[in-house]
Amino acid sequence: MWTAKSKPTNNNKRRRIQSSFAEGLKLSNLFTKPEQYDKFLDLDAFFHTWLNLARDTPLDQNDLPKFETYLKDLNSAKHTDGVTPSDELVQYLTELSGYLVDYYKKINILANPQFIV
Repeated sequence: MWTAKSKPTNNNKRRRIQSSFAEGLKLSNLFTKPEQYDKFLDLDAFFHTWLNLARDTPLDQNDLPKFETYLKDLNSAKHTDGVTPSDELVQYLTELSGYLVDYYKKINILANPQFIV
């Protein structure tokens, strides 16, 4: 008689395969301390770079945007409003998008074992 416990499933096989990929995997080597093992994005450096990008109208040093405002505007066109198109802007956007892609790969590491470094 087969029971739910003794019946082999495809899901169990998948877990064993994923476990073999995770052997020796240390989360501390994947995530930075600010990321706290995939709970947060580490965007502090990007925020400071964004603050220092050249703008059509310079930011008021006495009333700089807060980190929360940066996060809120990050996923909209408002994020780069007033920023002067430049090589620095392209580099900032390239590094930011690269970080986000790498973070996605890290949080989905068992689904994509080819990304284990």
